[in-house]
Amino acid sequence: MINFLRAATSDRSGADAMHAAPDALARCIDRLRDIIESETRILKQGGHVDFDALNQRKTHALLEFLQVSRTAPPQSATQIGDRVQSLQKLLSENALLLERRLQATQEITNLIVHHIRESESDGTYSIRSPGVTPK
Repeated sequence: MINFLRAATSDRSGADAMHAAPDALARCIDRLRDIIESETRILKQGGHVDFDALNQRKTHALLEFLQVSRTAPPQSATQIGDRVQSLQKLLSENALLLERRLQATQEITNLIVHHIRESESDGTYSIRSPGVTPK
């Protein structure tokens, strides 16, 4: 009788885990989505981005997702497929915005470096020396 109760209890907890896993995964994906949406919104507005804080939040949420996904039964993946696809689209948009911001930052950096070098140069090593015209 005791073995029967244990089996019934473990079956019930296994079934509960199967139902709880997709919910836990969905909550993790929703947290990741909220963080990425927040970053994307700030990038679109051109505001100041606290990358350290956002990266810390993303790392924590991703770690939580990985921990939950390792314990979830394989059937969970099919139940959260729409959320995963939606997150992938959002991540693609976010990556594009981050790339654009990085390119803009690089262009500004190049301009600043160019102007600093130009202002420090006395023309000694330039192709054209002052007062000399090319032939």
